[in-house]
Amino acid sequence: MQAPFKKARNKFLILNLSITTVIMLAAFFSIYTIFELTLQRENREILDHLILGDDSNGPQHLLFGQHFSALLDEDGNILSMSMMNEEVVDFNQLLTPLENGWDWLFREANYYIELVQEAWSGPMEETIHLDNSTWMVRTVPLENQYRFEFLDTTATTNTMASLLSTFFFTGGISFFIIFIFSTLYANRTMKPIVTMWDAQKSFIINASHELKTPLSTIISSSDVLQMTPEETIGSGKMWFDGINLGTARMTKLINSLLTLTKFEELNVPMEKSDVNASVLLWQAINLIEVHAAKKKIQFIKEVDDNIYFKGGEQLILTIFEAILENGIKYANTEGTVTVSLKQQGKQHAVYTVSNTGPGIPKEHLTRVFDRFYRGDTSRASETGDFGLGLSLVKAAVNQLNGKIQVASEVGKITTFTVVLKK
Repeated sequence: MQAPFKKARNKFLILNLSITTVIMLAAFFSIYTIFELTLQRENREILDHLILGDDSNGPQHLLFGQHFSALLDEDGNILSMSMMNEEVVDFNQLLTPLENGWDWLFREANYYIELVQEAWSGPMEETIHLDNSTWMVRTVPLENQYRFEFLDTTATTNTMASLLSTFFFTGGISFFIIFIFSTLYANRTMKPIVTMWDAQKSFIINASHELKTPLSTIISSSDVLQMTPEETIGSGKMWFDGINLGTARMTKLINSLLTLTKFEELNVPMEKSDVNASVLLWQAINLIEVHAAKKKIQFIKEVDDNIYFKGGEQLILTIFEAILENGIKYANTEGTVTVSLKQQGKQHAVYTVSNTGPGIPKEHLTRVFDRFYRGDTSRASETGDFGLGLSLVKAAVNQLNGKIQVASEVGKITTFTVVLKK
């Protein structure tokens, strides 16, 4: 792929991935924010129920579990804690190490006291992080006292962290998949553009080359006539003939290109009528049969009568003449050319031209309908062929919504087959 097209493809990829990334981030951020706000609202509602003392809609009071409350005086001294639906007033029993395996109660009590002290030094409502746990705190001012309600929101924090990790993981995987598909799609999108660009370049080069020869002939002949003013029309006939030959060749090329362009315009309205294709084919055969006779070719004709097509007479005649002329042109001397027009079912008819001869190499079969393509350039120069005949046929067949294909065995036989709707 050429550099300009690579740049265009890369720009397309960057634009596509940027838009996709923005959309994904916006979607993930919206989901994350909505989910977080929902959980925070639910936690506040639970705190509201706890403050009102409504246990029917909130979690049960558990010691060192989901929530607890503490009552403090104006100086921040803990007066009591509500644990397991019991109010603990004497904190000496919690702050003194216990025996018989109950020392864990001492450690846990200190943990909760530290939480209360953190809450006392903070705002009325806040979130406290302590020892890998997260607590939501609500302060309720009372007469000469303060009540602190604590709710363990560690599960909420862990859920949001897991959600964020999931978003990053799925986002990364999605981005990679989108990148792969975007690359494939970009390459597929650019392929016909590159093909069209290459075809256009090839057309310009080939058209320039074809025009160069007759122009050189005209210019050379004109230069000779200018350098020999004593030449008469009779004595300078060779140079005038050169000018006429070059002009005729250029005219033929230009007319062929105009016809090809007209046929390739699929949107151009075309008058369609019932055309007797059998009669048109016999007309083409009668015009070209003389060329077959010159090469002593065995000309086999298998034409069914009264086969009608819905289309333009000129298009159908172009198809018949061009393929038949091509078959005779590239058939070997004293070879065989077979032309056939047969009905295929009720809706289709098949036109076939086969000729013995050198054949077409397999690697060239896909190019035989390209503009200016000529498999044997030496023979093409002898016949004055531009390599536009089969391009015209292809365009005409497309106008009639038909199909054309070619098959060839090198050194044996070449067959062109056209299927048209009746």
